[in-house]
Amino acid sequence: EFAQGFKPFLGRLRGAGRLGAKMVKGQVIGPISFGLTITDQTKAAVLYDDTLRDGVIKTLGMKARWQRSKLKEAAADLPNLIFFDEPYLQSYGSAYVKLNEDEVIAYLNECFELSGGMVGLHCCGKTDWGLILKTNLDVLSFDAFDHIESLSLYPDALSSFLERGGIIAFGIIPSDDKITGLNPDFFIRRFEEAVDLLAAKGLDKETILASSLITPNCGTGSMSVAAAEWCYELCGLVSKVLRDIYFKGED
Repeated sequence: EFAQGFKPFLGRLRGAGRLGAKMVKGQVIGPISFGLTITDQTKAAVLYDDTLRDGVIKTLGMKARWQRSKLKEAAADLPNLIFFDEPYLQSYGSAYVKLNEDEVIAYLNECFELSGGMVGLHCCGKTDWGLILKTNLDVLSFDAFDHIESLSLYPDALSSFLERGGIIAFGIIPSDDKITGLNPDFFIRRFEEAVDLLAAKGLDKETILASSLITPNCGTGSMSVAAAEWCYELCGLVSKVLRDIYFKGED
């Protein structure tokens, strides 16, 4: 009842509905966002209680591991990627979040390790990307449509992330019903502007292009069905055009 699309999704993976998929993505909430949302009997966030925090981290890590196992059962031939969703990291550094850098990194890394495979992190707003890029994540997903400038403030951390094989998921397609009348060319230009901005900060353009995914900038659950479908179609169309421009003839 909490993830009504999960079983149908597994069914699609087992059958002909995978449509040439090359990887499977799952997602759970991250420990920082969950731990700051849920409170104890005194109304204090459970992330600040040593015992409860340990339970949160291990539970979410094992939930991710369980989800990964189900994805493997349904599509044993496909690699899978589990994302941890961390909207509360937008508040890191404010008076509302009493955590230091080492704590955030340690909590995230423990969840990542427990998940048992390739991991990503999504934050839909501005945050301290330098901190996030110090964790052991494989894929960084962010809102490139509205917040590319915030990521460009961390060129050294981003360069190190890319050098170790990290991938940037550019959320260049807004998860908003207003995209219905927009065509792929608009978002292709937006993506190229984002890449040029990062390149202007000293990052290697070819490396960025070769290490990029095209995604929605956030979840599509609040969109109409038609707009959500168009959002994902746009992702595919934009990605295809960009591959043809920059990597034609390559796998």
